[in-house]
Amino acid sequence: MEVIKGTATSVRYTVNVTGDKNGISTRHHAIFKVGATTVMFASASPAVIGEGDRLIVAGRMRGRMLLAEAYRNDTAGVHDDSGIWVNFIGMVCFFLVGVVGLGWALLEPLVPELPRLDESLWWLVSLGGAVLTVLSFHCLYKWLRIRAAVGLVKGS
Repeated sequence: MEVIKGTATSVRYTVNVTGDKNGISTRHHAIFKVGATTVMFASASPAVIGEGDRLIVAGRMRGRMLLAEAYRNDTAGVHDDSGIWVNFIGMVCFFLVGVVGLGWALLEPLVPELPRLDESLWWLVSLGGAVLTVLSFHCLYKWLRIRAAVGLVKGS
């Protein structure tokens, strides 16, 4: 995890909107420089970063760009992260539903009180439970990474 301190320059913003008639997803990107390093911060809400602001940014390097997970703007007195609560809630919900699906499929022969699943439904419940459990571990990984970045930004 990299931590960069300095003044924001070349600040620009983009918004990525995706979706259809069933729903829309919006992602805000702030791209700026701190010293010689180009930084990109993406979140569900716009970042409060202006030209000349004093920043502390934490994230991981990808090539020559820092993909920021958290920042603290000392000029504006604000801080933000790239979705710590979304990943925490996703981790908990996906894990619970995934474990219920896997548990039902694996414990069905051993627990007579569980309703019996036919073979095709058993495969669907097993596969769905496994996919959701793996997805929960991905959310756990992202949550731990964002939490570490928030700690580094607050501690600096």
